[in-house]
Amino acid sequence: MLEMKSAGIWKLSEDYALYKLDEKSKLFWLFNINDGSAFNLNKTSHVILSCMDGKTSLSQIRERLLSGFPDEDPKRISSDIEELIDILIKRKVIEQVI
Repeated sequence: MLEMKSAGIWKLSEDYALYKLDEKSKLFWLFNINDGSAFNLNKTSHVILSCMDGKTSLSQIRERLLSGFPDEDPKRISSDIEELIDILIKRKVIEQVI
């Protein structure tokens, strides 16, 4: 499924905001600014969401993750991205630009 979406470009919905306290504390959050809900993210999810700027394709995001996590299995990274994207689409956290 990632291959099908990789040509698309996505952005964070205007209803959401990302927050990172700092790298040391590993506190990464996604806030829904309309209803106040908050989601604690892992570093990988935060990296993926922060790259969804309306200009960067999923294939470019995958390449960034591969270079940022060189010891990880590329198939696992692709699988993690695909799983996260599916969840984000269903929850309307991200919007497709093109």
